[in-house]
Amino acid sequence: MSLFHGVGLWNQYFNALIYLNHDSLYPLQLVLRKILVAQEMSSENMANSSIQAEALAAQARIASILKYGVIVVSTAPLLAVYPFCSASF
Repeated sequence: MSLFHGVGLWNQYFNALIYLNHDSLYPLQLVLRKILVAQEMSSENMANSSIQAEALAAQARIASILKYGVIVVSTAPLLAVYPFCSASF
């Protein structure tokens, strides 16, 4: 039960999004969200400009690598704690 509660708290970002004003106070989930939104906006701007197809393909590869890296960074702590919590059941 505590594992599910911990995962729920870990994934919670909306309260911090509403109440925090400074970027230095953001939790990990909001920092990662900010990285993904900034990357998505830059890729949309690149698509609207007249750049060669090779540059767009390279940008798309970097974007996908960044997304997967963000996923690993955000789930690694939970994966490290999970075996210790599940052993108590």
